[in-house]
Amino acid sequence: MVGVDGSPQARAALRWAAEYAAQVGSSVWAVAAWQPPESGWGDDTPPVVLEGDFEHDAARWLHDAVATVPGPAPAGTVVEGDPAHVLLDTAETAALLVLGNHGRGALSEVLLGSVARRCVRHARCPVLLVPAAEDGPPNGGSRGA
Repeated sequence: MVGVDGSPQARAALRWAAEYAAQVGSSVWAVAAWQPPESGWGDDTPPVVLEGDFEHDAARWLHDAVATVPGPAPAGTVVEGDPAHVLLDTAETAALLVLGNHGRGALSEVLLGSVARRCVRHARCPVLLVPAAEDGPPNGGSRGA
């Protein structure tokens, strides 16, 4: 299973997972999770849900990521909900959860870290983080080997 969020790292993760699945005779399921962001002042003021077609955006993330995968298109779905919860629930029966790694450092940890960190801590399957820059196929060798 692969989490897709519209980032280059998520597209790299999906390509990695598709290539790995082809090597081991498995399949890939891509999931784009979304939830409307809230804006609040941190006091007793109720949060305001910001306007936007977030489900459409998530569907576009999924479509665009799947389009980068050579060969047969992976199956996928768009799900409303907290991304970490959606990924953890969907990965309950997965053999592997693959996520894009948004890098290292304090800022990167804040930007993506919460979803990846929660998945790494709570997933019932192994979790693999893939950087955006692809250094080659999953086996670490040359293509076609």
